[in-house]
Amino acid sequence: MKRFILFITLTLLVTTSNSVLYASSLAKLKSEVKAIKEQLPITAKQGVTLFDYSIIDNDVVISNIVDTDFVDFKEYVLNPKQRKKSLLKSYSSVPALKSFAELVVKCNMNILVLYICKQTGETSELLLETQSLKDCIEQIQQE
Repeated sequence: MKRFILFITLTLLVTTSNSVLYASSLAKLKSEVKAIKEQLPITAKQGVTLFDYSIIDNDVVISNIVDTDFVDFKEYVLNPKQRKKSLLKSYSSVPALKSFAELVVKCNMNILVLYICKQTGETSELLLETQSLKDCIEQIQQE
């Protein structure tokens, strides 16, 4: 009986500790998103402007406007695997992005990148799942 009580007590301590860590990470993530949002819009590259960061459900949503006077929008629609690979590399190697991605992973969230064509309103979405972010960060750390 004593072992059972000890097991239950330890389980509750671990669960409570994990809940506190999650809540702390989520609060920090919300603070980071708010800080980024205050700096928007930001030109990511010529023709691509980040205009919104938000947390919706289990996703950090990053919204971009793509101006086809400078960038071919099809580039964002036709090659999602290459775009995902490129974004994962950035999130695992650029220090500020890596720190943000690690925080997103701690919160067990995804990053959803939304591209909206300025001229037509057409959209393209790219989902960076929690596990993909985690695997990419860990792979870079091992190299």
